[in-house]
Amino acid sequence: MKIKKILYRIMQFPEYRRVMRKLDACDPLHTFILAATPEYENIGDHAITLAEKAFLRERFPGYDVIEINHNLLVGYFDRISARLSSLGVTILVQGGGNIGSIHFFTGEYPLRLLLKHCPANRIIVFPQTYYCSNDEHGRKVLSESQLIYAFHERFTMFLRDGSFDKAKEYFPKNDIEAVPDMVFYLDDPCCAKSYDRDGLLVCFRSDAERLCSEAELKETLTKLRESGERLSSTSMLHTLPRIYSEARKRVVEAKLHEFMNAEVVLTDRLHAMILAVVTNTPCIALDNVTGKVGGVYRKWLKDLGFVCLVSSLDEIPAALAKLRERYGKDIKAGICEYDKSHFSSYWDLMQARIQP
Repeated sequence: MKIKKILYRIMQFPEYRRVMRKLDACDPLHTFILAATPEYENIGDHAITLAEKAFLRERFPGYDVIEINHNLLVGYFDRISARLSSLGVTILVQGGGNIGSIHFFTGEYPLRLLLKHCPANRIIVFPQTYYCSNDEHGRKVLSESQLIYAFHERFTMFLRDGSFDKAKEYFPKNDIEAVPDMVFYLDDPCCAKSYDRDGLLVCFRSDAERLCSEAELKETLTKLRESGERLSSTSMLHTLPRIYSEARKRVVEAKLHEFMNAEVVLTDRLHAMILAVVTNTPCIALDNVTGKVGGVYRKWLKDLGFVCLVSSLDEIPAALAKLRERYGKDIKAGICEYDKSHFSSYWDLMQARIQP
């Protein structure tokens, strides 16, 4: 394991030098650090990063953004954190659904490193879900987080779902705001009535966050096929284990176009539901273990007619019939009910809180 870690640091060294040169040349008063961005295969998290960078580019045109990916941040943390601390630069931490206990090393761990080693920097977390499991591990993580978060006086969290209410209770000393997931900031690449859509696009989890079993899902999909529905499947995980920043835009856009070809999306993945929204694709969503799908739907999407939340797989056929009855031919030709101005007041709030 130690040898593997050393080899990986060697592989990251050119990127480390590039980032350090940027830090040396930056104006700290007009620079944001975008920290802990993904290189792993989750396309939803890469869509978040694209949206975060678009937000910063459009809302802060006079500022530079230096991206430090998760692996680089953790691998060279001692040197990078010392430089960030000495510069006093504002640190923006990647959004997602990974602070708390369930994806500890992806989200909570790098956040804690930054809070501990950059005590004077402004540290702002882009929209997240805070979740700790109700077991010994989850309670331990929560207790530790309460101590670490409270110690940092310039720490702000944006939360995107029902975890906002719990976080306000857990972390009373911290600045916490409720805002939508950043992927809602992406523009619809094809908001047009004439767009031709066909079939149901199925995108379900296969990890610890899933609520339905593989057998239950298979049975539901079989019944849909037998009723004459055309089904195709997709995944929010890329076929390659790593997506480097140079490929991010191409990978996310390919997924967006896949969603735009569907008549309806069936999913239990949060960012599959959100990609359906930003491409104005009707969607039937099922919640997951952490409750983030249902939380985002109830907080931000319940008034959008083309998105339905169901409590079980058995409710999908009725929800599908309801969508077709509501939209008629437009469900195939394309609808255009959403664009990012839908949440403009929240984007303004974020801009005001991030403004140095």
